Amino acid sequence: MWALACTATIPQVEPPEGQDSDAPVVEDTGEEPDLHFGGDSEEIFAPETIHRFVVTTTDADWAWLQDHAGDEEYVEATVELDGLVVEDVGLRFKGSWGSLFWCVDGTLDCDKLNLKLDFAEYEPEQRFFDLKKLNFHAMEIDDSNTREHLAYTVWRDAGIPASRTGWATLEVNGEEMGLFLLVEQVDGRFTRHRWGDEGEGDLYKDVWFSETSTNGWESGLETNTDESPTPERMAGMAQDLAGSDDFLATLEQYTDPDAINRFLAVSELTGSFDSIEAFYCGWGDCGNHNFFVYDKGDEVVLIAWDMDRSYDVPVPLFDVEEIPRWYEDSDCERIRVGFGVDVLPPPCDPFFQGFAPMSETYDAQIQDLREGPAELEALLAEVDRVEELIRTEVEADPHGPSVAEWEASLSDFRSDLAELDGRY
Repeated sequence: MWALACTATIPQVEPPEGQDSDAPVVEDTGEEPDLHFGGDSEEIFAPETIHRFVVTTTDADWAWLQDHAGDEEYVEATVELDGLVVEDVGLRFKGSWGSLFWCVDGTLDCDKLNLKLDFAEYEPEQRFFDLKKLNFHAMEIDDSNTREHLAYTVWRDAGIPASRTGWATLEVNGEEMGLFLLVEQVDGRFTRHRWGDEGEGDLYKDVWFSETSTNGWESGLETNTDESPTPERMAGMAQDLAGSDDFLATLEQYTDPDAINRFLAVSELTGSFDSIEAFYCGWGDCGNHNFFVYDKGDEVVLIAWDMDRSYDVPVPLFDVEEIPRWYEDSDCERIRVGFGVDVLPPPCDPFFQGFAPMSETYDAQIQDLREGPAELEALLAEVDRVEELIRTEVEADPHGPSVAEWEASLSDFRSDLAELDGRY
């Protein structure tokens, strides 16, 4: 059983007149309470552990949250894990157009939704196993309950910064919610866990390397927002690249082109279609998403994010819609895809046009990964491990697939892995 990270000594003093003499009075020492609960974050993402989270909020707040899931607004909750109780925690549903909002508007038939806990929503200094936020992914579009976890595993093992994952069952207000994938939040805790003293830099969400305005980078700033961010550094990088006669040499002044090449190779091997190569077009502009850019000060790093549509075979944009990959030729005409939006072929983005010479070593990156973290037998072994780990919880999940559906989806997943590997 976990013990609370903070304890208080209760002095024996006389109660004020009219107060129950059996009620303890806590002396105000003037010291700030210790709001760091639990141990190291590695305990939350332990690969062999399925945690049991019990969350309580008022019935009115829980009903409101379900009625307003798409608002992504927090209600106040209490969280318990193995006897460790933390109060004043933010609870809300989470997602995007491809998950939460499609569930809310009925596009998807969703039995459970992704959830987020924010331990600092009401107490800014509060941490839970050194985490500020924790994501619970419902794996609603994957009956195998395995694809997202495996993708994150491959990204990390390939040396690309990506979220850690774990497993949990969840109960909210006495209601069994079932099995969830725990996914690490990409924030300041994420960067400090990986880079220590170099983890105090600027983190940006969904701002691409061709963005030349400081305001554009400021709009995506995730950390240091109240301190001393330097978005002009990233805007300057984009400006230098846009005006460079030697694109790769200029890029090397800021980041490692081989690391970006490897990022793209992992994306292809994991069947990812919704990341830095997917330029969806809105009102005149086309942009990519589902990634973070981290400026360490001496180096810029790409961070992988949002892997729920990994190993989706056939790959929706690149197999079904026949969008050219970043290293292929294109006439640069926008392509209307099946869900009603236009996509700009990635070879037409200014960054990828300059990055094109890296395609000469791209195949070598693919083969290196296939002999290492993306090796087929290793992937199948991890699927087998996860199947054994989560079987009991899948059987008990009132909102998940039936055991027969789960086993059939696992079989399909193994076939998809073999198909992707066979392309190379």
